[in-house]
Amino acid sequence: MVRIKNPPAKVVSTDPQVRKDPPMAKAPPSSSGKKTSNNTSNSPPNVNAAPAAQGLPRKRRAAPGALALREVRKYQRSTELLFRKGIFLRMVRDVAQEANMVGSSFLFCLPSLFKSDHIQEVRFSKSSLAAMQEATEAYLVGMLEDTNLCAVHAKRVTIMPRDMDLCRRLRQY
Repeated sequence: MVRIKNPPAKVVSTDPQVRKDPPMAKAPPSSSGKKTSNNTSNSPPNVNAAPAAQGLPRKRRAAPGALALREVRKYQRSTELLFRKGIFLRMVRDVAQEANMVGSSFLFCLPSLFKSDHIQEVRFSKSSLAAMQEATEAYLVGMLEDTNLCAVHAKRVTIMPRDMDLCRRLRQY
């Protein structure tokens, strides 16, 4: 007999549909005297076992790609912006600072006293950021639609970088 210091606490269900099994009687010893693979000792239940092994109903798995299609339909119905405003603002600031630095590249040969006066922080109003975000998302959605058409034309389901390159070339950007 196996002894356990702290036996696991029994879970009592309040659900009336849960059937309570009578306590198991000890299995009669086999005639060969060897232990069988069915261990009837008082060992704790396997926590990592599958839900069906624990008597719970098994959760159904969705078909591959079903979740993706559900997300596509959800975003096609919605009208809210897809990028978060803070992340988009950070990206716009980075691009504006890069453009500001490239535009003032002639100042690299001057002493540092003149650099700080010329380079200023670029500021944007809320409405201009909203307009930029709307235009950016419209452009990206259109580009991805055309990329998907290129992939379908090539008899593929997955879009690839070469599809996007072809779309950019056809749009002449």
